[in-house]
Amino acid sequence: MRAAEDRIERALRANGRAFVPYVVAGEPTLEESVRLVADAAESGADLIEVAVPFSDPTAEGEATKRAGLRALERGTSPDDVFHLVRSARSAGVSCPIALVSYANVVFSYGTDRFMRACAEAGADAVMFLDVPLEERSEFAGPAAEHGICIPSVAYPVSEDRLRAIARASEGFVQLVCPPGLPEQQARALVETMREHASIPVAVAHENASPSQAGSLAAIADGLVVNAEVTERMLEEGPESVRSYVRDAAGCVHASR
Repeated sequence: MRAAEDRIERALRANGRAFVPYVVAGEPTLEESVRLVADAAESGADLIEVAVPFSDPTAEGEATKRAGLRALERGTSPDDVFHLVRSARSAGVSCPIALVSYANVVFSYGTDRFMRACAEAGADAVMFLDVPLEERSEFAGPAAEHGICIPSVAYPVSEDRLRAIARASEGFVQLVCPPGLPEQQARALVETMREHASIPVAVAHENASPSQAGSLAAIADGLVVNAEVTERMLEEGPESVRSYVRDAAGCVHASR
């Protein structure tokens, strides 16, 4: 597990601040989502999050929810997600890959089996959108056994809660910034977590233009953009994705 944590920490600090795009496995198709991951890595992504589709995606934005449900309708399964990761690694993707899931997906597959499959496919981490801190231990043992780390996903909550979440996290910690969250408040939440964890803190937003990405990332160690890559692929095609990731990553890396 420590090796995976180290890979993630190094990747997120390598360029000053990190740009992390989010890809929904199976959207618009499985093979096209493999291409999205490969294109994002080639265009400057520091880490890539890959969402495992789930039938009740309560913790995501509307665009990301719809993308995941469409992928499910096409039959995208956890095994397909592992195929995506293996294919991306075979295509030369070397940056860390974190799967993003819900607890029921992992329970249904079998926790130990899921973590083993992650490791065999070439994933570095699994992030849970709906697992509270108190239930983290149910996944931590099998994950550690197979060299998979579990970065925490945090939401705007009390300072005491954020401190505990940050201390438990592995690799990095991600703060989800809902629409309308004032920058000053987001900055204060990031600083609270930084005080209690030596790992990078990233902020997550649903959408961001390249210039917005630079300013949003400036309050943290990195920026996760959830819906932008999938939406651009659907509306404009792969060249738009490559251009977006290249420009957004450049703005994030240059942010101060």
